[in-house]
Amino acid sequence: MSSTVGCGHPPPPPGSGVVQVRSEAKLRVAGGSVLLLAGVNGRPVSSACGIQPATGFVKCTQVNSVSGGLATKLTVGSLPVVLSTLTGGTNGTVSGTPQVLLAAVANQDKLRSV
Repeated sequence: MSSTVGCGHPPPPPGSGVVQVRSEAKLRVAGGSVLLLAGVNGRPVSSACGIQPATGFVKCTQVNSVSGGLATKLTVGSLPVVLSTLTGGTNGTVSGTPQVLLAAVANQDKLRSV
């Protein structure tokens, strides 16, 4: 099973709005390509986001930023690999506040960061 990135709204990943990541990286772990920044940033979020639409509340539909969780030494083609410590934000809002609950679940235990 591939790793999962979610918008962070209830329930937590993998049940939250799942980011539709993509990767064509040549580095593979447990049969799946590792994620790079371009495979997460700007990608769409599924309709499962738990934010209930109301005034000032907007469901997450796209990843707007990745602020952490990028490898400093492990790269593919000079691009950093995304780690399970991924943090960032989406275009969703709660009471007008941008959401920065982006989270990853690594569904493999073959490769670990130190």
